[in-house]
Amino acid sequence: MTAIAATAAASGIAAADIADFSFTDRDGNLHTFFEVIDAAPDGAAVYLLLFDPDCNECKDKIDALRDNRAIADGIADGSVKVVAVYPVEEKPAPSDPNLEKYLRVAPELPEGWTIGIDNGSIFEGDFYQWDTLPLIIRYKKTEDLTGRTPESLNDGK
Repeated sequence: MTAIAATAAASGIAAADIADFSFTDRDGNLHTFFEVIDAAPDGAAVYLLLFDPDCNECKDKIDALRDNRAIADGIADGSVKVVAVYPVEEKPAPSDPNLEKYLRVAPELPEGWTIGIDNGSIFEGDFYQWDTLPLIIRYKKTEDLTGRTPESLNDGK
C-alpha cells in the first residue's frame, strides 16, 4: 500500500478514489502520480493540473498557477509540488500529433513543475473525469483530495 493509499484509508477515502497513472516527463523519464506524491514531504500541497496545450483556458490557468506567489514560494521551499499532465487516450507514438503539441509547450512551463504527457493510463479508471480542461486537483499529503481552481488557491483551503 502506497503512502497515498494509507493516507486515503486513514481519512476514510477508498484507495481507488486516489487514482494512479503513468506519464512521461519532458526529459523522457517515466513516472507515476503516486511516485511524485510519495516523494513530497508530509503536509505538502500537490497540485495536479490536467491540461491541453491548445486550450486557451488552460493557458490562463497555467499562468494563474505560475503567477501565484504562495505556490511559487512553496515550490521554492518544497512545501508545494505542481504536476502538469497532458492527458491522452493512448501512449503517443513518435509521430503522434498529441506528442508534437506537448513537446511544443513543455519547455514553456515552469522549471520547478513536474511536466508530462500521459501514457494513456489516466483514462483507465473513472476517477479523473472532466467535461473540459483544465482540471486542477489539490491534494494535501496528509488530507484527502479536494477540487480547486486557481481562483481559490489563495483562500487557505
